[in-house]
Amino acid sequence: MTKLRVRFESEFPPDLFVIDPVGCGCIDCGMGYSTPLNEVDVEVLLTATLDFGMRVIDRTGRTRGQS
Repeated sequence: MTKLRVRFESEFPPDLFVIDPVGCGCIDCGMGYSTPLNEVDVEVLLTATLDFGMRVIDRTGRTRGQS
């Protein structure tokens, strides 16, 4: 899951849960500012949105109906 401690010290707003493409190796993922899609599961997503009230940003480039 996105490292919240690090996020509060970045230019990323702390209320965002950013999802990047599968296997993404960008600096954002490496630093914990965003999370590759293959590391996101239902529990992580529910925790981010329901428990922490985060908004989800999808940077995967997928469209509805794609897996």
